[in-house]
Amino acid sequence: MQKLKYIIGGNKRALVKDVQNFKIDFNTADVHNFVQARQYENTMRQVFVDLVNEGDGSPYDLTGANIMFEGTLPDNTHKIMDAKHGVILDPQNGQFRFDFPKQAFAVAGSYTQAFFRIMRDGDSVTTLEFDLEVLADKVISGLVPADYITPFEDLYDELEAIVASGNKKVDEAIAAWNAKFQAKFNEIAALSQDVANHLIEMRAQLDVIQDKIKSSDIATASQLKEELNKVRTDLMTEIGKRPTNQMVIDMLERGFANFDGGQPHAIDDEATLKKTYPSGHDGVFITINTGHMWMWGPQGAWIDGGPYQSTVIKDQSVDITKLAGNAQAPIFIPSKDGIPNYDSATNTFDFRCNTDSAYFMMNNKVIQVPQPLVVKNSVFANPVTTSAKLIYDADSGSFSFIGWTEKLGINQTMIGGLRRSNKGWFWSGSMDITVDGKEVNQYIIPSNILFSISSKVAPDFNTDTREFNFNSQNHTTATVFIGDRAIPVPEGTIATPTEEALTGNTLRLVFNVVDYSAKIINWTEEVPPYCVALTTILMNYYGHPLIMGGFPYTIDGADPDAEKNKVELTPSKDGAPIFNVSDRSLDLNCYTDSAYIVYNGNSYRVPRQTIIESNGDFKATSIKFAFNPASMEFKSLGWNEPVELGWTVIASARLTVGNEVLFSANFPITVKGASFKSRATDNPLNAKIKGINHRGFNTVAPEESRSAYLLSKQNGYHHWEGDINWTKDNVPMMIHDLAINRTARNLDGSQISGTVNLTDLNYADLAKYDFGIVKGDRYKGEPLLSFEELVKLARYNDTFLHIEFKYAFTDEQVQILHNIIKKYNMLDRIGWQAFGWDNLKPMMALEPNGQYELLGGDINDDYFNKMDALKTDNNTIIASQDASRSVVDIQKIADKGYPIYLWTVDDGDTVRKFRNIGMVEGIMTNGAINVADELTK
Repeated sequence: MQKLKYIIGGNKRALVKDVQNFKIDFNTADVHNFVQARQYENTMRQVFVDLVNEGDGSPYDLTGANIMFEGTLPDNTHKIMDAKHGVILDPQNGQFRFDFPKQAFAVAGSYTQAFFRIMRDGDSVTTLEFDLEVLADKVISGLVPADYITPFEDLYDELEAIVASGNKKVDEAIAAWNAKFQAKFNEIAALSQDVANHLIEMRAQLDVIQDKIKSSDIATASQLKEELNKVRTDLMTEIGKRPTNQMVIDMLERGFANFDGGQPHAIDDEATLKKTYPSGHDGVFITINTGHMWMWGPQGAWIDGGPYQSTVIKDQSVDITKLAGNAQAPIFIPSKDGIPNYDSATNTFDFRCNTDSAYFMMNNKVIQVPQPLVVKNSVFANPVTTSAKLIYDADSGSFSFIGWTEKLGINQTMIGGLRRSNKGWFWSGSMDITVDGKEVNQYIIPSNILFSISSKVAPDFNTDTREFNFNSQNHTTATVFIGDRAIPVPEGTIATPTEEALTGNTLRLVFNVVDYSAKIINWTEEVPPYCVALTTILMNYYGHPLIMGGFPYTIDGADPDAEKNKVELTPSKDGAPIFNVSDRSLDLNCYTDSAYIVYNGNSYRVPRQTIIESNGDFKATSIKFAFNPASMEFKSLGWNEPVELGWTVIASARLTVGNEVLFSANFPITVKGASFKSRATDNPLNAKIKGINHRGFNTVAPEESRSAYLLSKQNGYHHWEGDINWTKDNVPMMIHDLAINRTARNLDGSQISGTVNLTDLNYADLAKYDFGIVKGDRYKGEPLLSFEELVKLARYNDTFLHIEFKYAFTDEQVQILHNIIKKYNMLDRIGWQAFGWDNLKPMMALEPNGQYELLGGDINDDYFNKMDALKTDNNTIIASQDASRSVVDIQKIADKGYPIYLWTVDDGDTVRKFRNIGMVEGIMTNGAINVADELTK
């Protein structure tokens, strides 16, 4: 007796290198088990098998197990499936014996595949591969190779016995045999789907044989055997095809370890499934959280199969006739008598079908509302109940009210919902209704209504179109206050007139508190639903409109108060009046000369040193400055303070975001201290360490714009830096990038598509773009600043310019720049800078006494040699360096005696890092810090 030993979990299976030409390779170091037998041996060839567990070597428990031998004969045609000849010797110690039948040795040679299958409770537990060689017997011959499947062989014998016995009760005998065959059939079919498919075919053929037996077409055992051989041959031919199917091969190699008989597995969720079985798993998994079924697909991924055992409804397969009444929204057509009305006193709902009928469309059917029909709402008999549903019952054909929480019946349809509150009545449904004759969904609006204008621009009334522009902006909206409710007026809101308002003399401005729209209506028109009246507009008040709202406004863009009072001020030779943000005073600037006020045709000389002091309310953001012609007195008033008889307002001021100031006056006013940083420290023009504002105050305003440079001055900077690029028609413009895309937008605020270079645009083309909106709506419409405009701005504000050559300019372009500077007498107020130092030579030739700021460069001997070559007795050479360099490097430049500028610094520590190097004379910043402040910390 041969002995085989297997380590369960430890043996490696021999590989199949060629799936199509199936042959297991046993020439590996890990495959040791083999069996040899002589051709035609019968039951005497036995093997003893010993099974142990991997790791501790303990015996493998065979309790309750069955042994099956399966193999493909050396002719690679016939199969063996023998579940009859395995004997469990010692189950606890994992030992069994197998007695091979003679059919196993019908063909000489090596088996294509041979293994024992361990079965328990109908499941395949594992397979034990071994090499089976059959030695040729030249003496004995005559055993014809055939398929041998023991689960059916015994049943075939019984069937032959039934036929041979000539039993008259053939039907009963075959029925009993058929039951046994079906049980065995089910057991074997459970091994795999392929096997099941082949057995189903065999089952059909056996049914034909049974019919032949019953009809006496098969009357002898030999005839039966012939028919059975045909079935056996067909079955094994089909089974023989299985190794060509890769999925079947994989399943055989896994030993059916994962086969679960098709029962779904429950698992928490998709994530847990994919984490637990990242490489897939046989069978169906149901995710508990969704109820969806998941399967491992042929593409190597988990597939969501949708709800498990749910009915799939095809698209567009359900029409309205399949829906229950409570699943539909009805369509309502009112009668000619008008829309329905709810009477709050009697709690009745009148469909108003007195002379005509109303109709509903429900479930593809037209429902006619009876004439007349009034529905009682008994739900509201309870005074604490606030909500009810109006329904239609298709079974009774009636309408009624039910409680809000009551469920609809299967044939009931909700018409609408009604709610009452101390704020008014509210209705939501398939039609409009009135309550007590008035439209519903209107708030009971309190009487204390206030309107506050935008802090940026006052609203404007257009006398031609009769439109009222709220001038509400994104960050500074106009606001309507209703009781304790504040409603921001949407940006861009304009109240348009009704047809009647176009010709009326007295108008009202109304605002919708639900959709935030506005209208101008005639005085005789009713206020529309959900609306409040904000102001009255008198169209012909002493020749011009008067808006009675208690808020500032303009008429056709002009201040009506200034025009109405005919107040004008002619400034003194000392300059325009000065508004001081800090103390809210207005200095009329009359020191060496007098200013004059013209009022109602009379001229009044303003006394010297007149300053209109603040009223003391420094929290207020709006101020009026008043003048009394009779007493020649001046005073300031709060915005809500009345103007007393004999006084007239000569100017008004509004402090906006960051202490910017808006004025309403007929004369220019200069602002002192208006800044995003209140009371900004001054960085003097001739300071030892100058504060230079890089591209203007670009942390707030659009870089290198008029607004940015003016804010720079207001924030204490007297040195402005900028860059020059040229238009196609040779106009120098202040812009850092050659392409305008980063700093410009289309006029509608949208992004510019494609790269647009300044050199491809003529100066006139720049009007097609907005260079301010990138910094917010407050700068919308800001144009690109030309170099000449910047020079004039610097002259007016007494500032010094630092202008960069972005590349080598032509001689003509350099001459243009020089001419502009010379024209405005600013030759001593400009420094020219460039990274390409040679680019400055044409300007050096035109202006030998100029200041030239050499940007960047590695600090070495070559650096200093090039600087020395450009230095003359007349010019000024500045070493303009990156502030990220070390103190040691900057000190080397100082040791050579060159003045130093550092860029770009937006933190105080860097300022203080270099402040003790004597030749550091300028620090450039974007405006995030105040250089003068940081130097003293």
